[in-house]
Amino acid sequence: MSPAQSNEVDSWYGLLDEIRADGYVPVKCISPLCFFTLAGKKTVLIAENIIPIPRMEYVYKAGDKFYLRKSREWSLNEIYFYRPTLTFSGYDEAMEILRQRIVMGLVWVLFTKDMVADMSAMLSRLYSSYWKGEGKVPFRLWIEILEENLRLEDYKANFSSQIGFRTNCKIKEDKITALWNLVKERQK
Repeated sequence: MSPAQSNEVDSWYGLLDEIRADGYVPVKCISPLCFFTLAGKKTVLIAENIIPIPRMEYVYKAGDKFYLRKSREWSLNEIYFYRPTLTFSGYDEAMEILRQRIVMGLVWVLFTKDMVADMSAMLSRLYSSYWKGEGKVPFRLWIEILEENLRLEDYKANFSSQIGFRTNCKIKEDKITALWNLVKERQK
């Protein structure tokens, strides 16, 4: 798949329809978690089961153009939690710019037909594991549920000695339950 226009430095599209015509399915990026999926056939939403989607591309809007970029496949700790590691200092300008563009609503992740099929199968597996029936978790709700699960896991790991710990855990668990109930309602 080749972009509509390019030069030595950049590749870009003029319209989202051109992206679709090139065989991509553009999905508005609402969180850095849009670049991730569950590993293999796992259905437990914990950080160790979340991996970057391989060969993911995205576009960001600047002016009247959609500039094409390849995902660097940052780890969850880097792009979502922004935690320093042995290989990540805790700051990366490209990552910071991407995160800002996501917040401003200027980023679309580009799924190929194979990626759409893989994501669809994963969302169906996830629904079946939680509700024990046939259905599929909507993509936007998958991102929200994943985000809340990761926040809860992180909170339990890092703030267990804080005042109100159990109350905050209960609030987060109730929010996750409400999101799963919303998934069930949307299947009707």
